[in-house]
Amino acid sequence: MTDQPAHSDDRATDPDEPRVREIQSPGLQVTNGLFHTVAGLTMGSITTFLGVLVLAIVIEETGVLDLLGVDLDFDALFRASMGPVLISWGVMAIAWPAVLIAGRFATFAAVEELARQHPTSVPPRAVREGLKTPPAKMLRDAGVLVCWIAGGLLALCVCLSIYMAGENFDSFVISLIITAVVAGLFGIGYVMTVFGRRYEPAQVERLDALRAAWKRQAPRADHADRAIRKTLPVAELPHMVRTGARGGFWVTALGWLLGLGAAIFMLGVMLRQPCRHCEQRTYGAAGESVIDSAATLGGGLLTVFGLLCLAAWLFSVGRRMLAEESLRRWLAAGGRRRVEDQGRVVDLLGAESTGSLANITLASFGTAVLIIAGGIAMVEWEGVDASIALAVGQGMLFIAVLVGALSYRREVGMRVLMRERLLPGDLPSPAELAKQRQNEAERKQRKSQRRDERRR
Repeated sequence: MTDQPAHSDDRATDPDEPRVREIQSPGLQVTNGLFHTVAGLTMGSITTFLGVLVLAIVIEETGVLDLLGVDLDFDALFRASMGPVLISWGVMAIAWPAVLIAGRFATFAAVEELARQHPTSVPPRAVREGLKTPPAKMLRDAGVLVCWIAGGLLALCVCLSIYMAGENFDSFVISLIITAVVAGLFGIGYVMTVFGRRYEPAQVERLDALRAAWKRQAPRADHADRAIRKTLPVAELPHMVRTGARGGFWVTALGWLLGLGAAIFMLGVMLRQPCRHCEQRTYGAAGESVIDSAATLGGGLLTVFGLLCLAAWLFSVGRRMLAEESLRRWLAAGGRRRVEDQGRVVDLLGAESTGSLANITLASFGTAVLIIAGGIAMVEWEGVDASIALAVGQGMLFIAVLVGALSYRREVGMRVLMRERLLPGDLPSPAELAKQRQNEAERKQRKSQRRDERRR
């Protein structure tokens, strides 16, 4: 099946009018869901690893479970959960480049379809800037990197297999299996390199033709929107949209407090055992009390502020959802209007949708459930069945991908509606906008200085 972009902004009277049009396709929907799921996997694996580590140390230092009469070995859980954590990091190492390259191919196919359907229109600037490198070149470079890494590992595995052949038969079989897996990775890298080299010249030629067309049409599209925008009545965005997501401030503030708790906690740990292979140090009664207090206080702060960070994150996502719905109703209720703060429009067009944030959140929770359930299954705690939790974690990851894929279409629909109602034109990227704001501030400062000099 080919990617067929659905351009919903064809409400203009002249379909051949130069316009900045959003792109959408089934391929982009899938890669968007996968991208945010991998982002959630990254967030979930790191936070779960740190959370279990902190809990294990705090429980060992304070003996709180012994006081409560609970016979659970959290230190063993931490050690056992390292297996699922390492597996998740291995998945990330493969998934990140794969998703990014797949997304680049889907974007390239979508912009080519846009050029065929609307030759005088251009995709948004962020899309154009993201296609500076042909997808086939990314595939080739990734394949070369995989070949180099897998080739080095393959040489080591072959040497290890030769050594194990005369030592132990079981170890020799395991080394052969590992060698076969690494050889398969080398083969995959070689295939990626071959396909990348085969399709790169054609993609470079087609991308150059697209860039030439964009260079001609982008100023025309921006001028057309600007000319109409000047004639429109000025309007203010809804209050909830103007004030932004306040939950983001609290997440940042609590993040700093979380860092403070981590510093106090690590101070207690380092005083007890300065390095991994160092012997644990003992102090007098006063020193032991200080170390226990530091570990308990730091661990408590980490736990409390970590939970508050989670609550602030969920609050931010919920508030963003309300703001999105408020903006959608505001855009749908009226006709075309002019918003003076174009920087805010840039932020809105580039902001992550609540669907994407929900995707990341679901994937993070799903990853945490899988890691903890995997550790519990390896520890074999009495009376604790991890099979249901494992199934729940897998289901959450699957739902996360679906949420991301389905929400992408709604996200593009919102951006299409914004471009139709607000006519923002070919907006600068956030980095360019920040530079423009800095230049404008410097220009105003110089003007103010010259005015002060004349008064003197």
